[in-house]
Amino acid sequence: MKIFVITENQKEFLLNNDKPSVRFDEKYGTTLSQRYRLPFGLTDEMVWTVYQKCKHHEHIKQGDKFLGVNRFRKTPDEYCKIWEKIVNSLTSEHFPFKGVESLPFIYKEDILRGMVSQFNVDDIIHFSIKRIFGYDNSKVKNEVNKTFPRYIVNDINWVISPETLEKMKQQISDRRLNISQYADYNN
Repeated sequence: MKIFVITENQKEFLLNNDKPSVRFDEKYGTTLSQRYRLPFGLTDEMVWTVYQKCKHHEHIKQGDKFLGVNRFRKTPDEYCKIWEKIVNSLTSEHFPFKGVESLPFIYKEDILRGMVSQFNVDDIIHFSIKRIFGYDNSKVKNEVNKTFPRYIVNDINWVISPETLEKMKQQISDRRLNISQYADYNN
């Protein structure tokens, strides 16, 4: 596999790889995010870049005028072939879920995006394999709203699993973050 260099001019066309669980960890001192060993020894940013270049092209083909003209040296179809190869190379050696190799492509694609965004295994399984999306996660959301002050709730910008919610409660409690002073945070 070739490694591609991105010029400064090209960066403006790529969306940043947002890592909300990493930001949460940094802000609150938790350890909810997780790093992974990716196929072919690629880094998070390398995989995200290939994904963005492939998906950017798909939007253009569908007539999304907002994204504008693709100015990358490699053709987007080449990036999509690389993306497909990376996704299809995902094994339980990279992501600790028995049978990950036999999952449908779209599930593995979601798993890989979660991995490069450094979500933990429980959250990736919850979202990408169990297919629990934000609108389906009301039980966890309600518990989050009852447990944490609004400023913490506002910083949870990903679909968390029940397991992560329990880790979050414990770790924030362990850091002696006094949330009792925010008893009326829902108003």
